[in-house]
Amino acid sequence: MIGKEKMSAEPKPPLPLPSSPPTVGATTLPQPAQPGGTHGDDEGRLPSRPAVDAQIPLPRVTIKFCTQCKWMLRAAYYAQELLSTFSTSLGEVALQPATGGVFVVQIHHVPPTPEPASSSSAGVGTVPPPPAAAAALARTLWDRKVDGGFPETKELKRRLRDVIEPGRNLGHVDRDYPPRPAPAASASVRDATVEEKGETASARQESVGRPVEVGTPPSQPRPSPKITATSTAPEPKESAVDKVERIIRKMVEAEAEREKRAAESEAKEKAAAAERVDLAHRAAVSAAADLAGSEPKCEDCQ
Repeated sequence: MIGKEKMSAEPKPPLPLPSSPPTVGATTLPQPAQPGGTHGDDEGRLPSRPAVDAQIPLPRVTIKFCTQCKWMLRAAYYAQELLSTFSTSLGEVALQPATGGVFVVQIHHVPPTPEPASSSSAGVGTVPPPPAAAAALARTLWDRKVDGGFPETKELKRRLRDVIEPGRNLGHVDRDYPPRPAPAASASVRDATVEEKGETASARQESVGRPVEVGTPPSQPRPSPKITATSTAPEPKESAVDKVERIIRKMVEAEAEREKRAAESEAKEKAAAAERVDLAHRAAVSAAADLAGSEPKCEDCQ
C-alpha cells in the first residue's frame, strides 16, 4: 500500500507543446461576395444601354405597321423583297407592330465620313473602330399618310438604294427610271447655242446694213475655181487586202449586233419573269388578307 501511495504521489511530466498550429490543407475555400465589396463585381454584370446600342448592325430598316389593320403579311412581304435584293448590304430588317393605321418604312444608317490623314505614329495593322449607333441617322423612306397608300416594291428599292448604295444598278427596277441629266452640262450647251445664234444674227445684220460702192473692187477676192477642182480627184482603188479587212470588219460588227440583241431579249425575259413573280406575291398577300376575315379596324384605317 505504501508503494502504491508513493507511485501515485509522483508528479506526471507535462506534455510537449506543438511548435506550430496544425493546418487542415493548403487550399482555401472561396469566400462569398459581400454586398458593397469589390470581389466579383465585373463578373455577371449586365452591359449598359450604350453598349447594347453599339452592337446593333447598321444599316437597319424598320417597318412599322398597324396590327388592327392586319398589315403584318404586307410588312413581311416588303421585308422579304428588300432582303432578297440587298442581302448582306443590310444589317437588319425589323418589323415593329403598332396601332393607329400607321405604315412607315425607316432606315437607320451612318453617313460616309472622310478618312483621317494617316500619321507616322499610327500602327500599320491598326483597324478603325466600328461606327457607333448613336451617330446613326434616321430617314423615312415611305409613310402611308404622307406619300399616300402603299409603295411599289420598285420605288421602295430605289429609295433604299439611293441611301446605302447610290451607284448600284438594280437592273429591271431601273428600266423605267432613267437617270437625271447633269444641270451644269445642259446649261453650258444651252449658253453655247445662244452665243452662236447671237453671233450669226449680228454678222447677218452687218452684211445687210453695209453700203456697197459702185466701181470699187471687193475687199476679199472670190475663191478660184481651181481650188474646187481638186476635190473631184479620183479616189485610189481599194486593194485586195483592204477589201478583205473591210469584209471581216463588217462580219465582226454583225456578230456583235446579234449578241447585243440576244442579251437585250434575255434581259427582257428576266424582267418579265420578275414582274410575274411580283404579281404572284401581291396576289398571295391579298388572298391571305381576304381569308383572315374582317375585324374591327382603327379610326385612321377606315
